[in-house]
Amino acid sequence: MVLVADRPEQPMSRAAKHLVWATLADWRLLHLAGDAALCAAELVSNVQEHATLAVDTHSQPGLRTAEVILSCLPGWLLHVEVRDGDPRLPVLGPPLVWDGPAVLERLRERGRGLRIVEALTDQLAWRPLPGGGKTVWCAWRLNAAGPAGDQGQG
Repeated sequence: MVLVADRPEQPMSRAAKHLVWATLADWRLLHLAGDAALCAAELVSNVQEHATLAVDTHSQPGLRTAEVILSCLPGWLLHVEVRDGDPRLPVLGPPLVWDGPAVLERLRERGRGLRIVEALTDQLAWRPLPGGGKTVWCAWRLNAAGPAGDQGQG
């Protein structure tokens, strides 16, 4: 699914959440739908908030888009990926430390979204794309004995 950030009539995060819920219902992975939908919404919201305009092949400004890709290796791995045309890599904010109600106040600050995604998933990573832009992904292991794919950030 490709979402366009510059169209206010198309709320990117809502569309991403709907895609994740519908897909995971089809895949019978509803136990992960809440966390996966929240993570997908956060990743596309980052595109909408931080990504610069994409440039097409004629060096003209284009639309900011986020491509949402869901994949699953049954019994092994659920993977949520968001690609955009901005070459700048994400910045992981300071670690979240649970200290009761004080953490809720800090979550209202900016820069915590990727830490929330990190806390909800088994894996969070990103890399530049060969043709420009970047991809950011997160994953959940469906079986502790299955392969986890790429590890870490970078």
